[in-house]
Amino acid sequence: MDILRKKVKILTNSSTVEIEDTQSQDDLMEGETGQTTTGWLGINSSLTERISFYLFLLMVFLLPIVALPASFGVSLELLKKVTLVSLTLGSFLFWLLAKLEDGRISVPKNNIIFSAIGILIVSGLSTIFSDSISTSFSGLAVDEGSLLFLFVSFIALFLASVFFRETNSVTYFFLTFFSSLAVVFVVTVANSFLEFLPGGKIGNLIGKINDLGVIWGLSLLISTMFLEISNIPAQFKKPLFLFVILSFVGLFFVNFGLLWVLLSAIMLVLFIMSLFINGPFGGFVDRGDGNRKSIISRASFLVLIVLILLTLNSSYIGGVLNKLGFSQTEVRPSWSSTVEVIKQTLNEHPILGSGPNSFSRQWVLYKPADVNVSPFWNTDFNVAVGRIPTFVVTLGILGTLAWLSFLLLFLFYGLKFIFSKNLNGSRKVLLPVSFVASLYL
Repeated sequence: MDILRKKVKILTNSSTVEIEDTQSQDDLMEGETGQTTTGWLGINSSLTERISFYLFLLMVFLLPIVALPASFGVSLELLKKVTLVSLTLGSFLFWLLAKLEDGRISVPKNNIIFSAIGILIVSGLSTIFSDSISTSFSGLAVDEGSLLFLFVSFIALFLASVFFRETNSVTYFFLTFFSSLAVVFVVTVANSFLEFLPGGKIGNLIGKINDLGVIWGLSLLISTMFLEISNIPAQFKKPLFLFVILSFVGLFFVNFGLLWVLLSAIMLVLFIMSLFINGPFGGFVDRGDGNRKSIISRASFLVLIVLILLTLNSSYIGGVLNKLGFSQTEVRPSWSSTVEVIKQTLNEHPILGSGPNSFSRQWVLYKPADVNVSPFWNTDFNVAVGRIPTFVVTLGILGTLAWLSFLLLFLFYGLKFIFSKNLNGSRKVLLPVSFVASLYL
């Protein structure tokens, strides 16, 4: 496939900054299909490049499992933020050093990255005009939702767009992710009997119980998609089926009703798409080994059926878990309460909102009066009913538009990419799975 390039070079004393623009592949998930490269982990990768990549993989591996005994007095949330910030910035510094050694910094140019930069710019302006600049900039310790945390997240996004443009690096990512999940499952099961983690039987390495459920949902989604669309050897199918089972076990003990519904909806969409793409209108799927797979995909179909059954029986499952001592309730503002806070905040700060990391302050000021006579009258919430409503409060109209632009661009290019006819080989498997997993999160 012909790929048109436009290179803008900015000469400095010792290096060249090169911004690459591929006409047919603007997004994070698309590299140069059909072109042989020797990039990350290739034969021409330098030592500093490898260190940068391995630091990023180390962050992916450690982030779900890093923890310290309660006797150390370090909260799990703080420890994970330190891991994310230190390894992400370390990876970025080694990447920058590698490019300076080469005398050329090659930066992928795409609309998704530009929209993310737009979010950072709006967040910076909102921080400047916020009532508490220090809270909006970093909070107590790089609080989630602060400008500094958003900046680190953008660096991680940028590094992902650089590292995962080749299938070998994407493969390393998924191997690292599943290895970390295996550790999470073993420790979670052990803790349910020994109770050595904070939180008793429901203690885990991820943090909040619903966050653990989201991780198990991601594991189920990725495993099912690999079984669904890849021509993997038989020896790799057994571990994937094992992760499907482990994911269901983890989801059962979490029993997050909204997550059941979300996963069922996603699996239904994937199954319907497979019918239209490979079904009556497309015949059978060539597995690549001389055999053909029928339109009924056993993996997605069976997973969908199990999800529907669990969704319909979530109340019964909850009763069983209560008797076993595995129940926990997570509280967050309702939609009506969130809307009230949004209305009052936008009346006062319509353009840039109240500032990053300031939802808790707005909640105290504008929460509905009936909350004060509820059991949660003294509960402070750092986020609204969801992340996007939180950003409506903290970043105002401009921030909301910036986030919507980012999400719509990601969705547009991702769907365009999935239905692209220019993908072949392992790219046709790894990169669609990466897109759907990212969209789920």
